[in-house]
Amino acid sequence: MTLSKCNMPSPELRLILAALAAWRLAYMVTSELGPWDVFKQLRDRLGVPYLRDDGWPDSNAGRLFSCVKCMSVWAAALFGFLALTPLWWISLPLALSAPAVFIHDKWNIPK
Repeated sequence: MTLSKCNMPSPELRLILAALAAWRLAYMVTSELGPWDVFKQLRDRLGVPYLRDDGWPDSNAGRLFSCVKCMSVWAAALFGFLALTPLWWISLPLALSAPAVFIHDKWNIPK
Protein backbone atom coordinates (compact mmCIF):
# COMPACT_ATOMS: atom_id res chain seq x y z
CA MET A 1 0.00 0.00 0.00
CA THR A 2 1.44 3.35 -0.98
CA LEU A 3 1.23 6.44 1.16
CA SER A 4 -1.06 8.14 -1.35
CA LYS A 5 -3.62 5.33 -0.98
CA CYS A 6 -3.70 5.51 2.84
CA ASN A 7 -6.75 7.04 4.44
CA MET A 8 -6.13 10.45 5.89
CA PRO A 9 -6.60 10.73 9.64
CA SER A 10 -9.35 12.92 11.02
CA PRO A 11 -8.97 16.70 10.65
CA GLU A 12 -8.67 17.00 14.43
CA LEU A 13 -5.74 14.58 14.57
CA ARG A 14 -4.04 16.30 11.64
CA LEU A 15 -4.33 19.67 13.43
CA ILE A 16 -2.89 18.21 16.64
CA LEU A 17 0.03 16.80 14.65
CA ALA A 18 0.45 20.19 12.93
CA ALA A 19 0.52 21.98 16.30
CA LEU A 20 3.17 19.62 17.66
CA ALA A 21 5.23 19.96 14.48
CA ALA A 22 4.96 23.76 14.58
CA TRP A 23 6.22 23.89 18.17
CA ARG A 24 9.04 21.47 17.38
CA LEU A 25 10.20 23.43 14.33
CA ALA A 26 10.00 26.76 16.16
CA TYR A 27 11.92 25.39 19.14
CA MET A 28 14.51 23.74 16.90
CA VAL A 29 15.18 26.83 14.80
CA THR A 30 15.33 29.27 17.73
CA SER A 31 17.02 27.19 20.42
CA GLU A 32 19.04 24.28 19.03
CA LEU A 33 22.26 23.94 17.08
CA GLY A 34 20.79 21.59 14.49
CA PRO A 35 22.65 19.08 12.37
CA TRP A 36 26.06 20.43 11.41
CA ASP A 37 25.14 23.58 13.42
CA VAL A 38 22.83 24.70 10.59
CA PHE A 39 20.38 26.53 12.90
CA LYS A 40 23.16 28.20 14.88
CA GLN A 41 24.83 29.37 11.67
CA LEU A 42 21.50 30.71 10.40
CA ARG A 43 20.92 32.62 13.64
CA ASP A 44 24.50 33.96 13.53
CA ARG A 45 23.98 35.27 9.99
CA LEU A 46 20.74 36.95 11.05
CA GLY A 47 22.41 38.75 13.93
CA VAL A 48 20.79 36.81 16.76
CA PRO A 49 23.89 36.80 18.99
CA TYR A 50 24.37 40.54 18.49
CA LEU A 51 21.91 42.11 20.86
CA ARG A 52 20.81 45.73 21.25
CA ASP A 53 20.55 47.41 24.65
CA ASP A 54 17.01 46.08 25.10
CA GLY A 55 18.21 42.46 24.67
CA TRP A 56 16.78 41.88 21.18
CA PRO A 57 18.77 41.30 17.96
CA ASP A 58 19.35 44.21 15.59
CA SER A 59 17.36 42.89 12.64
CA ASN A 60 13.71 41.89 12.29
CA ALA A 61 14.78 38.49 10.98
CA GLY A 62 17.10 38.13 13.95
CA ARG A 63 14.24 38.88 16.33
CA LEU A 64 12.05 36.30 14.57
CA PHE A 65 14.75 33.62 14.81
CA SER A 66 15.43 34.30 18.49
CA CYS A 67 11.82 34.08 19.70
CA VAL A 68 10.13 30.67 19.82
CA LYS A 69 6.71 32.33 20.20
CA CYS A 70 7.23 34.48 17.11
CA MET A 71 8.61 31.63 15.03
CA SER A 72 5.77 29.33 16.09
CA VAL A 73 3.23 31.62 14.38
CA TRP A 74 4.93 31.12 11.01
CA ALA A 75 5.55 27.42 11.62
CA ALA A 76 1.88 26.98 12.59
CA ALA A 77 0.79 28.69 9.37
CA LEU A 78 2.93 26.27 7.36
CA PHE A 79 1.86 23.10 9.16
CA GLY A 80 -1.75 24.25 9.49
CA PHE A 81 -1.90 24.59 5.73
CA LEU A 82 -0.24 21.21 5.21
CA ALA A 83 -2.73 19.60 7.62
CA LEU A 84 -5.50 20.43 5.16
CA THR A 85 -3.76 18.79 2.21
CA PRO A 86 -2.67 15.28 1.29
CA LEU A 87 0.82 16.38 2.42
CA TRP A 88 -0.26 16.26 6.09
CA TRP A 89 2.25 13.45 6.76
CA ILE A 90 5.20 15.86 6.35
CA SER A 91 4.53 17.00 9.93
CA LEU A 92 4.88 13.48 11.37
CA PRO A 93 8.63 13.37 12.16
CA LEU A 94 8.55 16.72 13.96
CA ALA A 95 5.22 15.99 15.65
CA LEU A 96 6.43 12.65 16.94
CA SER A 97 9.69 14.09 18.27
CA ALA A 98 8.00 17.00 20.05
CA PRO A 99 6.80 15.03 23.11
CA ALA A 100 10.24 13.46 23.52
CA VAL A 101 11.94 16.86 23.52
CA PHE A 102 9.33 18.28 25.90
CA ILE A 103 9.77 15.37 28.33
CA HIS A 104 13.55 15.65 28.12
CA ASP A 105 13.50 19.39 28.82
CA LYS A 106 10.77 19.22 31.48
CA TRP A 107 12.52 16.61 33.57
CA ASN A 108 16.05 17.54 32.54
CA ILE A 109 16.95 13.99 31.62
CA PRO A 110 20.72 13.60 31.00
CA LYS A 111 21.76 13.02 27.39
